[in-house]
Amino acid sequence: MADSSAFINLPGYAGAFVIGAIVAAIELITRYKDDIRRAVGSAPALFYALLNGAAALGAAWAIVHWFPTTLSIAGRESSFNQPALAMAAGFGAMAVLRAGIMKIRVGQGQDVSVGPGLIIERLLAVIDRLVDRRMASYRGGVADSLVQQINFSTHATALVTECLTRLSNISAEEGQQLTTFANALTGRTDISDRQKSRALLMQLLAVVGEKVLKESVQSVI
Repeated sequence: MADSSAFINLPGYAGAFVIGAIVAAIELITRYKDDIRRAVGSAPALFYALLNGAAALGAAWAIVHWFPTTLSIAGRESSFNQPALAMAAGFGAMAVLRAGIMKIRVGQGQDVSVGPGLIIERLLAVIDRLVDRRMASYRGGVADSLVQQINFSTHATALVTECLTRLSNISAEEGQQLTTFANALTGRTDISDRQKSRALLMQLLAVVGEKVLKESVQSVI
């Protein structure tokens, strides 16, 4: 390929990188709904997005240099269909990285995928833990700002109901988990009402977000 190919195909390279990074960001967005911007903007999340973007960029380079006839434009040397290059490399790299070559059974009948997907799975678990630790401080701060306004015995059931009613897209499973969590706290005698209220607030925050939680607290007090 000509040396100028990198410049000619720059839009395709850039598009592949952006697609790879966005796919990674979407993975994290689905895990942290309470404050998406804070979670995705954290250093571990940015590293994960950049790593995925770099993988897609590498895939674009491989297509241009190793498979030049795949997406090249006939009669135009070193020139490729830029949108096709971006999508093929961006989504193709993500598919390859998350693929499992084979499954092996370990431990007590647990199936584990062997291949690039295993590396991404382990890396995502580490990123998840790092992002979660950063989010913990934020959640604790929000809970501390609201805990003095509610009494667990008086407001717990009403607060859970208010939060679940305000949002129409909460799944039945999430709603059941929140209700079960609140009921479990009610039956505990080893922690104070303040600790119960704080725990419930953080659990609700992770599902409904800060704005809805604060509005719900004001509605039930």
